[in-house]
Amino acid sequence: SKSLNMSKDPYYTPTLFGNAFGYLARPLVLSEEQVEESTADVFVLGLPYDLGTTGRSGTRSGPTSIRLASTNLRWEQCRWPHKSNVFESLSVVDCGDMEIGPGESKETVENIEKKILSIISVKPPTHRRTLCFGGDHLVALPLIQAYVKHYNQPVAMIHFDAHTDTYKPALGGMMYDHGTMFFRERMEGTLLFKQSVQVCFSLFLFLLFSFLFSMM
Repeated sequence: SKSLNMSKDPYYTPTLFGNAFGYLARPLVLSEEQVEESTADVFVLGLPYDLGTTGRSGTRSGPTSIRLASTNLRWEQCRWPHKSNVFESLSVVDCGDMEIGPGESKETVENIEKKILSIISVKPPTHRRTLCFGGDHLVALPLIQAYVKHYNQPVAMIHFDAHTDTYKPALGGMMYDHGTMFFRERMEGTLLFKQSVQVCFSLFLFLLFSFLFSMM
């Protein structure tokens, strides 16, 4: 019988539900030795942490859910109007999820930073990149800190969110929550705000409705 697999990609599968272990069916690279020896361009890493949220917890299940949802993209291989398959020019591997200790926010932030540095700061230097799935928004803090240390200079960001996450810490100066990390980054001088872009939908709606009500 004729095979259903007409792709040259060895990780391609025609099913929408089977073998959904790695993101977009990319190969799993789990051990430190495998990560160090890998020649991939992009390393996917799940960060199942949601202890920094003030409400609506549950994003610790985000990495698993994203991988499952990615089976639809995996099956199609390329999305209209693009006719090319990104994996023909970009090598991607999945490093699985970080081990997150319950209630260990400080240690988690430190460990995420160390993990990212262990991936991107290999010798000799390469152009490795990471694609990380949270988790609540606090996980952005150690990611930025890792790249600042790697490049030894502040970085800029492109941020899509409902909120700005630049709020000043409250309740006795909480160090680890999902709405203050960019305030911290600015105070520490690690984030270039003038070069950064934030698209914050709730803020836009608030300003829009404030304007409309002011006209009544």
